[in-house]
Amino acid sequence: ALARSHFTVNVDKATQSIEGAREAGRHAAVTYCIENYGSSSIDWVHGPDVEPEKLRMIEDDLYLEGVCKE
Repeated sequence: ALARSHFTVNVDKATQSIEGAREAGRHAAVTYCIENYGSSSIDWVHGPDVEPEKLRMIEDDLYLEGVCKE
């Protein structure tokens, strides 16, 4: 089983605003890590800070994945 520190974030209808989706996803990830691990430090697997064509999109949704660093 994956550790709880390993998370995925799904932002619906991300194609409406890629920048907004990036920030919403980042915010959700940071909030999760702070609440569970007391740190906003994240090792991204699929992060929000790549070129738009490298973002992990499934249909219209943005998927982010990472691991909270304690």
